[in-house]
Amino acid sequence: MAACPLVVERAAAQGTTGAQGIYRLAPGDRITVTVFGQTDLSGDFLIDTAGSISLPLIGAVQVSNLTLPEIEGRITERLADGYLRRPSVSARIMELRPIYVVGNVKAPGSYPYRSGMSVMSAIALGGGPGSAKALDSVALADFLTSEERASTLEATRRALQVKKARLEAQTKGARSFDAPANGDGDRGLAALVASEREVMEFQVKSLDRQLEILRAQIPLMWREMDAVRGQAVAEKRQLEMIQLRLDDNYKLLNKDLAVRSTVLAMERDKANSQVNLSKFQAEAAHLEQTMGTIDIRILEAQNLYHQRVMTELQETRTKLQEIESMLPTARETRSVKLNQISDADDADDVDRSIVVVRTTGRQVEMLPASESTLLEPGDVVRITKIQTGSRSFPGMQTRTARERGPAQAATSQPLD
Repeated sequence: MAACPLVVERAAAQGTTGAQGIYRLAPGDRITVTVFGQTDLSGDFLIDTAGSISLPLIGAVQVSNLTLPEIEGRITERLADGYLRRPSVSARIMELRPIYVVGNVKAPGSYPYRSGMSVMSAIALGGGPGSAKALDSVALADFLTSEERASTLEATRRALQVKKARLEAQTKGARSFDAPANGDGDRGLAALVASEREVMEFQVKSLDRQLEILRAQIPLMWREMDAVRGQAVAEKRQLEMIQLRLDDNYKLLNKDLAVRSTVLAMERDKANSQVNLSKFQAEAAHLEQTMGTIDIRILEAQNLYHQRVMTELQETRTKLQEIESMLPTARETRSVKLNQISDADDADDVDRSIVVVRTTGRQVEMLPASESTLLEPGDVVRITKIQTGSRSFPGMQTRTARERGPAQAATSQPLD
């Protein structure tokens, strides 16, 4: 049997790298903003139609068409302008805006965007082509579901591999890490690495900030301890002088040359001086103990950081093992479903046109696409039946299209 056009098209798609730039946010995206040490200023925020998010204290912040580092910088600048001293801000994507599937599908509508989503995945979410025969529709829907599951597992594994590389670097005390080798291609790898590097930078900076605050207290306490010890030395000298005068007055009192009230007053001064000396000595001991506590807190902060990293690393390794154990079955299922579609591709064909409508800023593009075309958040996938009497599955080159020849076929080149 001749090779299925879908197989050829998918093989060609494996060579595409897709967009690897840093993602720029748009209205409809939801992000998580974390301000270190300020839970009241942290939370999840939806980017409104004006391209802004509204934060406590500083109000609306324009974030549309910005990257996550740019958003962090803008919020940090606003908070530092009279609200916080040296704020530390981290921003992460919580939920991307949905994609929309319209036209010749069974269930048109909006669907959540997932990393690595293709036109094929979008059609699967839409229930498959709306005009396919019942038996063929079931076979196609099964294949699209298996394709989406395999693609999702592959994307999840890639994300876990990058996260694992980041955590392993953190356990060694590194402040950055290199992208892991990826046998499945580099599609989307740059964005994953950039995101994990942002997480790593935020965590390392947070630890540095915590240690810096703790260590900054030690010189202050040393100066305070020196002052207290100086007061204790002065008070001890005062006590010695009072004792000398008291001894002299007792001698005079024995000879009836001193007044008893004077001796009593000096005894009170001696008692007060002893109390003050005891206070200074106790305060010095307390400061010394506090400095020891700070050293312990520094060690605890470092240990807690490494403990969290090790726990997260263990969880990531476990999840990665689970994903890798499920991937072979998912890939085999996808292959079986694809063969079933290939065996069924003997009936009349229907030619369908796939167009992706993509909005970037204020610019709207209409891009011819195939089933392997990667989608971006907010894309609209439009499937149109352009001919009756012959049937094809999305992304497959039909007999009718093959018979038109290269001159006519060139007018509907898919988007890589």
